[in-house]
Amino acid sequence: MNHKKIAILVITLILVLLFVTACAATKESDSQPFPELKEWDLLFVSSSTNWGVGQYYAKLIEDDMKVKVNLHDCWVGGLDIGVALKNLQNEWSWNSYVDDHSCYRPLADLIKEAEVMVLFGGPFASAPADGSWKIPESWASCIHGGYAGKNMQPEFETYIDKMQNSCAPETWDTYKSDLGAFLDEIDKIREGRPLILRMTTAYTPLHSRWTKSGVDDVCTQCTSYIVEVIHQVAEVHNVPVADTMVGLNGNDYKSEIPKEYIGKDGIHPSEAGAQFIASLLQQTGYAYAGK
Repeated sequence: MNHKKIAILVITLILVLLFVTACAATKESDSQPFPELKEWDLLFVSSSTNWGVGQYYAKLIEDDMKVKVNLHDCWVGGLDIGVALKNLQNEWSWNSYVDDHSCYRPLADLIKEAEVMVLFGGPFASAPADGSWKIPESWASCIHGGYAGKNMQPEFETYIDKMQNSCAPETWDTYKSDLGAFLDEIDKIREGRPLILRMTTAYTPLHSRWTKSGVDDVCTQCTSYIVEVIHQVAEVHNVPVADTMVGLNGNDYKSEIPKEYIGKDGIHPSEAGAQFIASLLQQTGYAYAGK
């Protein structure tokens, strides 16, 4: 074999090795986000539907990714995404609402420093301008209480019709807009730095009460729009969703949540429930979110 052929062979082997090395590096980068970091910040921005979930999700991340996780558990009771959006845009902190003192800083700073973030906010601060969520027959009573029972015959069918009309698809436009705007704000704050962003949906522990009053079908239908909007916005922004409604209430959203997953107050997750929601988040993996 002459020197020219040997040189070509050597060059070819070098190029093959470089290609294989590059592919291996890409694979390693995909499987291990933030490979240069040994500590990650985990930020929860949520209502109390994710009460207690943060500590268990942090432990799962530590076990899966072999990093130390610093949890900022910034859940606020009844948090709506419209309120969270104003908080973010006005650089407010939540020191008067949360127990975790690490959340006493501006939310934008916490978002900027996070490696992992979980988001859920309710819809009520994003109510439609026509007032349809504020009438006595509004679907909002499914969550806040005060809905009528089937004993109010013969007016009950009319009541159900009004409740259903109050949650018509077009009444969710502001919630959808506010949720999208919040995700856009996150993108601006990050300035191109990747983020493992996840969203959760709602769930309902109220089916037995709704069924007793004859409003289970309409209340399930109306609350399902929360889940639908979250999925729609998440798809546009390429954000994985841990669907707590499906996980806890089944594919039809109407199954009773297992008793061991709900706390003594009948509303919030028990320790077992929080661990289950954390496992749903774990199942979404650790790929970066983003458009």
